[in-house]
Amino acid sequence: MSESFKLPFNLTWRTVLILTIASFFLNFFWEMWQMPFFTFNGEDDYWRMNWVCTKASIGDAVISLISFLVTAWVSKDVSWYRPPNMNFITIYLLVGIGITVVLEWINTAVLFNWEYKDTMPVVPVLGTGLTPILQWIIIPLLILFILNRLTIHEFDKDEI
Repeated sequence: MSESFKLPFNLTWRTVLILTIASFFLNFFWEMWQMPFFTFNGEDDYWRMNWVCTKASIGDAVISLISFLVTAWVSKDVSWYRPPNMNFITIYLLVGIGITVVLEWINTAVLFNWEYKDTMPVVPVLGTGLTPILQWIIIPLLILFILNRLTIHEFDKDEI
């Protein structure tokens, strides 16, 4: 008889599912919204752009999960987002922003998968577009709000 797989830090499948689904859909809408700021090999093929947005949103969901787990590891508490704690929220945001800055650089300067159009404001020191940075501030905060609302009875602090 095999034991069932347990997630780390008493993390439940429900929390992972809510985080992943919310992240995918919120990021997909953001990716679609920011498409006019990008070009892909000089093309504006909308089918290709939709596929790029879908792949990016899957990656964004993975980044959200990594950011969440890193923060849970640092805080030693999977429900670190409840009640809201600015130190842990800052860690969550900085992990996502850090990964995003590195991936944007790889995709624009190394692999040349996309370019910023002239309409994209660029953060001077980082060389990263402003909309990807804002994405990793606004969307994660919305995800934490959703998690707070939908997992309100998920954890009993005495059991963790």
